[in-house]
Amino acid sequence: MTRSRVLAAAILLVLAGGGPRAHAQDVFQLQYSLGFPAGDTRDLTGEVSFLGMDLGFRRFASSRVSWGLSAGLQVFDESTTRTATVTGGAVSGRQYRYTNVIPLYAGVHYHLGRNSFHPYLAANAGVQLVTRRIQFGTGRLASTSVHAALAPEAGLYFPLGTYGGTVSVRYHLTSAVDGYRESHVSVGIGVVDDF
Repeated sequence: MTRSRVLAAAILLVLAGGGPRAHAQDVFQLQYSLGFPAGDTRDLTGEVSFLGMDLGFRRFASSRVSWGLSAGLQVFDESTTRTATVTGGAVSGRQYRYTNVIPLYAGVHYHLGRNSFHPYLAANAGVQLVTRRIQFGTGRLASTSVHAALAPEAGLYFPLGTYGGTVSVRYHLTSAVDGYRESHVSVGIGVVDDF
């Protein structure tokens, strides 16, 4: 077996939980998030979203590095009379516009210390399921697409009673699908279990 295969197998064993566990600690996180639209997302729904949440799991592979999975939901909505250009024409008059984003990420996190109060940096990658909808009168235009996505993140863990607290900022950016690239910034605050 080549050296690279042995290294790959060792990494997979550690990530799967079958390897050395001297630093392993499972961490569950629940966050409420505000969403700030950017780029094409702002063009359709330009208002700040107060409807967001994120659920995450992390496992420490060493004292400073963790890997994890996260899933979330951010709902952007807006009532407007701005004209919307759509395929084959335009829509004007009172409209209700929605962008629903479901990000599904795998990430690697680097913790700057492991005391009860410490910052971290993360690189997340995965997919986003994006539904865009415009409702007007009795009509409705909607599209759903899946985008490849990247989301750099910076955050802070802090003590919060018997649990831990967390504050984070993520910049969500996707690949273009049908000429549309979803992007937004989320600011989250939440709780962490088994901190």
